[in-house]
Amino acid sequence: MGTAGGGGNGGAGSTGTAGGGSGGTGGDGGTGGRGGLLMGAGAGGHGGTGGAGGAGVNGGGAGGAGGAGGNGGAGGQAALLFGRGGTGGAGGYGGDGGGGGDGFDGTMAGLGGTGGSGGTGGDGGAPGNGGAGGAGQLLSHSGVAGASGKGGAGGTGGNGGAGSAGADAPAGSGAMGSTGFAGGAGGDGGNGGGSGASQGNGGNGGNGGTGGKGGTGGAGMNSLDPLLAAQDGGQGGTGGTGGNAGAGGTGFTQGADGNAGNGGDGGVGGNGGNGADNTTTAAAGTTGGAGGAGGAGGTGGAAGTGTGGQQGNGGNGGNGGTGGKGGTGGAGMNSLDPLLAAQDGGQGGTGGTGGNAGAGGTGFTPRRRRQRRQRR
Repeated sequence: MGTAGGGGNGGAGSTGTAGGGSGGTGGDGGTGGRGGLLMGAGAGGHGGTGGAGGAGVNGGGAGGAGGAGGNGGAGGQAALLFGRGGTGGAGGYGGDGGGGGDGFDGTMAGLGGTGGSGGTGGDGGAPGNGGAGGAGQLLSHSGVAGASGKGGAGGTGGNGGAGSAGADAPAGSGAMGSTGFAGGAGGDGGNGGGSGASQGNGGNGGNGGTGGKGGTGGAGMNSLDPLLAAQDGGQGGTGGTGGNAGAGGTGFTQGADGNAGNGGDGGVGGNGGNGADNTTTAAAGTTGGAGGAGGAGGTGGAAGTGTGGQQGNGGNGGNGGTGGKGGTGGAGMNSLDPLLAAQDGGQGGTGGTGGNAGAGGTGFTPRRRRQRRQRR
């Protein structure tokens, strides 16, 4: 017998002002036909794909969710002699795989059919399950269960969404990026907004999922009023298990830079994020994040380029995690005024258990004026 036809695709959801309609569910695949006397059975049809959700209009509600994929059709019954049950049809996008057809109960019983593979999960949706193997009759073996479908985007570790930026007029802080799923990177923090008196801080980076990198902290908003201090950069997200930490966000003008996130634990721990360099009006560079177990500490941020009398010290290197090397201290800023002493380099991070300590940062010396040689 031939293979059954696939299920029809679900229709698209309608457009609505208060939110789009949901997409239709994909049709189920047809059941495979029974095998003839000496021939195998047909395979079940493939489930249809769910329709896309409709869009909202006029700034209305969110678009509707896409319809679920149809289930794969069951495999047909085996032939009388030596036939194998038909293979279950694969599930549609997001649908479950159909069950394998049962082996026919005959004199020389056939094998159970193989279960259909689960469909790939839709974006953000769960993957479809593999169909069960068909039962073998009498002396035969049961069929093999179908493989589970792989997760769609967001299924196997989707990335966390980026944090929204702060509003521009009454400035707020940027939103924190959302946490990634297993294996996904954390979303980046939103930038701080602001055009009024108070500027928003950068949002913190989202924490990485298992094996995922922490998101980068959002930038602090630059102060438009020279008498007002600009806001801090967001903190880097913490790395997930085995993932690297995100970098700290940059602070503008007089705002301090965000600290780097800590490295995640893992088999080989993630490295701590580097401290962000300071800008313009010099303050000390930030401390590098501590490494996770087995990870190296982050490098301390370099001090900002000072334009006044006081230059910032380099940030300290982050401490290494267990077995990790301490981070290198940031360099001290060279004084632009030859009469002022330049600042110290940052301290090297302490090595974790079994790890080496990081090197100290370079300290810059004040400029010396050359003396002219006297002629004899």
